Amino acid sequence: MTETSRRFHASNANSMKSLSINLLRWNSGWDEIRACIEAVLASDLVDFELTYMENFNPDCPSLASEVKEQFEADGRVRVVVMEANLGYAGGHNRFFDGTGSELLMVLNPDALIEPDFLKRIVAAFEDPHVGAATGKMIKPGQNSSGERTLDGTGILVSRSRRGYERGQLEIDRGQYDREPQVFGVSGTAAVYRKSALEAVKIGSSEYFDEDFFAYWEDLDLSWRLRLRGYSCVYVPGAIVEHQRAVGQSEGGVRNFFEYVRHHRAFPLTYGNGAGAIIFSPFSRTIMAGGFFATCPSLPRVSWAC
Repeated sequence: MTETSRRFHASNANSMKSLSINLLRWNSGWDEIRACIEAVLASDLVDFELTYMENFNPDCPSLASEVKEQFEADGRVRVVVMEANLGYAGGHNRFFDGTGSELLMVLNPDALIEPDFLKRIVAAFEDPHVGAATGKMIKPGQNSSGERTLDGTGILVSRSRRGYERGQLEIDRGQYDREPQVFGVSGTAAVYRKSALEAVKIGSSEYFDEDFFAYWEDLDLSWRLRLRGYSCVYVPGAIVEHQRAVGQSEGGVRNFFEYVRHHRAFPLTYGNGAGAIIFSPFSRTIMAGGFFATCPSLPRVSWAC
């Protein structure tokens, strides 16, 4: 841990806001960062704090001074500059580890939340079984008929072992608004329960698996949350506009086999002694659903054809 990240941990460890948000930047421009922060500060929810965190990038000038000048007087905004590029996973892990709020949100710079987004998504955690929640991600703009295009409504995993963003590139007609249960949540604008994160972390402070660095960490974390007995939910009224720059393909499909190759030998163990559950995400039995059939206390996988 660098000296900067130690100071971040010390200054945030006693935070008692109901919700803490981490906006993580690596190379986004000022206009994008400013718009993202302005959208957060325009929220209906009052009891929150926003951390603007920069990963070190020698090829991109820091925007920390601009953020401080324009937003830090608000009192809800703090600025943290990391001394190395920790990636998506590492940056957010420092935030998770150093923040005392029970609800923690990760936010991408290219995401603009609507004013009622925070109130709506926080309400989902009234159910103590909810470990993570995502909203309705919408593409910017409208078609000639005034219709909006979905960017995603939660992550599903198909029977052919592919993870994908449900509904991505479909016209939003409310087709998923009555289907709140999803396999996982996208890391674009997701909220997590801190106590759930503590229950599934790897080692002392690795909530997102840092082996992934910048991709796949959201699905991996969702999987571990589900194995621990938490649900991942979609909140259709929590709307966020997202200009996806990477990771998009027709139907929102992700390359699941790359994920399998990366994590093939990584078991997850919960419990102690004879009652321990040892889980390797890629055993044929588990992927076929047999594991969940013999462990009824755990939520079933949200399979899709």
